[in-house]
Amino acid sequence: MDHIALFHSVLGLRRAELRAAERLCRAGHQVVSPDLFGGETAVTFDQGFELVDRGG
Repeated sequence: MDHIALFHSVLGLRRAELRAAERLCRAGHQVVSPDLFGGETAVTFDQGFELVDRGG
């Protein structure tokens, strides 16, 4: 079993990343998916980079 850290893009932790983490867990891996934006997500990359700028 592997330990995997699955990081999201500048768009935030979205359903796609959570589904990927679930698939990896079902395959027997231990997965951590930190939400670096505290639940906020973006639709466009410009919005995502605004989240990055706010978060430091």
